[in-house]
Amino acid sequence: MFLTNRSRYFSLYCLLIMLLAAGAATAQQFSVAKVPDPMLQGSHVSNPDQLITPAAEQALNQLLDSLDHSGRAQVAVVLLKTIGNNVPKDVAHELFSTWKPGAVEKNNGLVVLLVDDQHRIEFETGYGLEGDLPDVVCFRIQQQVMLPHFKQQDYDAGMLQGMQAVVSVLQQQDGNGAQTDPAALFAQPEENTRQLPGKFSAFLVIGCFLLGNAGFLMMFHQRKSPAVIAGITKVPDLYRPGWLAWIWLFVTPLVLIFYLVNYTSWSFGFPTVALILYLDWVLFFCAYAVIVRLKAARRLKNSDRHESYLTWKTAEKSLLLSVLFPVPMFFYSRWLQRRLYQLRSTPYQCSSCNKDMKRLSEKADDQFLEKYQVIEEKLHSVDYDVWQCKDCHTQQILAYDIESAKATVCPQCHHKTLTAGKREVQQAATINNAGWGLQLFACDACGYKNKEKYNIPAISTSSSSSSSSGISFGSSSSDSSSSSGSWGGGSSGGGGAGSSW
Repeated sequence: MFLTNRSRYFSLYCLLIMLLAAGAATAQQFSVAKVPDPMLQGSHVSNPDQLITPAAEQALNQLLDSLDHSGRAQVAVVLLKTIGNNVPKDVAHELFSTWKPGAVEKNNGLVVLLVDDQHRIEFETGYGLEGDLPDVVCFRIQQQVMLPHFKQQDYDAGMLQGMQAVVSVLQQQDGNGAQTDPAALFAQPEENTRQLPGKFSAFLVIGCFLLGNAGFLMMFHQRKSPAVIAGITKVPDLYRPGWLAWIWLFVTPLVLIFYLVNYTSWSFGFPTVALILYLDWVLFFCAYAVIVRLKAARRLKNSDRHESYLTWKTAEKSLLLSVLFPVPMFFYSRWLQRRLYQLRSTPYQCSSCNKDMKRLSEKADDQFLEKYQVIEEKLHSVDYDVWQCKDCHTQQILAYDIESAKATVCPQCHHKTLTAGKREVQQAATINNAGWGLQLFACDACGYKNKEKYNIPAISTSSSSSSSSGISFGSSSSDSSSSSGSWGGGSSGGGGAGSSW
């Protein structure tokens, strides 16, 4: 079976579902109460698993202590090896609610949580920092400053440079003059991955699945109808999802999750959401298998075997789903494969003497094919079955289109024998300007030739400007400690952002 480009994209989507369905590892007991409160030691950094070096921890404390003394913000940095199956955003929010960093009248607290085994960094901002440190800026600091170091397992540089970027943004907002737009400090646009606290974070997980659902449904709707080829009947798909399918796949999970969140006390995360959406797809494909069988029975009632085969062939794309959805797709796929084999391989009866015919081998059937048909078989664009009667030697030739073929239908002779040849560059691309060239197409059957223009994108220059922040982990005689020796009593509404690497 040949895989189309849509099938490759769908395979990536399948991989995403399998990874999410696999879920988190074995649950581990974790409690926010077990996380050491650094302020009890006059510090801003909780590093119980020693994910950063003592020198980096000291440098962070000095930086954050100065920020705390300025009254601009109070920051708590937490670095943990694991939090079990808990959601990092929920843990960050709970840490904020427990410790309450930031002045009570300003709510200018910030919790920064790094979870090593989930490869996740979270910012949880207080109400008072949401204007000066909005979600999009938090995300860009993570993406542009911290994650490049985290991907290299350099937590020291990633954390220190990230906190230096936070301090820089807040200093820009202190403004002795005009206020600076925080988002303008990091020009590269990125999408916001803010997660809401508590059970509502599950809704963000649904978004990933809904995008996948949309992409999969487009496989049905964007299926390109092949050009008319001699000897091949053009057949429609047995099933293309309508508005009911869209409602079922998009609305049903949202309604179910909404009910669980608002009318039950069930707490859930990634694995549960993945299971709900998986079961939603299972029910959809149960209905899909039934609908396809019913439509086929009605549409193919008066069709011959060749047309029946071509029609059932349009449903073969569903064979890809048998791995992810064994009930019912595995059984449906096995039945479909047997059905296709029977329709194509069962001997035909001779139209002259009603005796069974024999299908000739690929080499033996060439003598009964037209020249263009032999060329199509050599190009693997169309496959021909030649059936011959053993008694009266009557022949029956049946054509089967190969959708994945590189050859296309010639506009002159209408055979699937048009192939792409060499490319001729007419204007080379430069750094500043795009180029163009001519693509040669030639028909191997009738000799038709044509040239089509194609564009050459401008040459991109990779400007790798690596900026060093001049980190130095030196020793200092002054210990970093909070002026108050305690958190200020701030509160948060769930602002901030999270990133994974």
